[in-house]
Amino acid sequence: VWSNIGYPFLASYLDILAQNYDAGVHTLDFSGQPDASRLVINRWVEDQTNEKIKDLLPEGSISRDTAVVLTNAIYFKASWCSQFDEGATIPGDFTRLDNSTVSSQMMHQTVRTRFFQSEDFDAVELPYVSPHDESQYSQELSMLLIAPHNGRFDSVESALDNNFIQSILSSLSIGDVELTLPKFEFDCEIRCKQIMRKLGMIDAFIPYAADFSNMVDPEDSTPYIARSWVTSRSSATWMAMATRTSSAPIC
Repeated sequence: VWSNIGYPFLASYLDILAQNYDAGVHTLDFSGQPDASRLVINRWVEDQTNEKIKDLLPEGSISRDTAVVLTNAIYFKASWCSQFDEGATIPGDFTRLDNSTVSSQMMHQTVRTRFFQSEDFDAVELPYVSPHDESQYSQELSMLLIAPHNGRFDSVESALDNNFIQSILSSLSIGDVELTLPKFEFDCEIRCKQIMRKLGMIDAFIPYAADFSNMVDPEDSTPYIARSWVTSRSSATWMAMATRTSSAPIC
């Protein structure tokens, strides 16, 4: 949490931050140095994501009227339980949605893992090495890959929600899978305001309806933004994500 100097947070809210989230409030001079404050926050995000997420707050996103900025960042790096043989990685064609192809470095392996096949898609689970004692937390983390069949991408994408994912997970069965996967890297920026509204957070984005009285006096929030970066290689996966929202007092 980043706040303008002198912003009157409630003591009870500060206690919740410290006790439940091991976090505090960093004060910056939004009123006097808005752009310098923006750069400080961006540097923090870069540090927390191993420099994978840069410039989370674009120029002009912090103004002299900004009161509070909330940021969150996560960095994840883990090795595959069954790593791809780098020597088996060769150029191959990857088919895009428009049926055009692009040359990509394709990784290959036969792996014994959980998978599921349907009329619309294939799914396979790729576990990561557990960061804990594997006798207690064997394959604690995994990536679930869903590959829609030709012509089924839109229908599979529109069905993606928690129930859909849970139904796939409950249908996975163990077996030998001949897996071909391209090396990939991508990043994206998502405007989360409408997503948050669909999840039930509605009043928070409506001036004068938002109730942050347990935090401070009522305020108006700007759009919520998330950025993510993912890369996958033969030995491991790296992921980073950062989110931010900012607010200004209602006059």
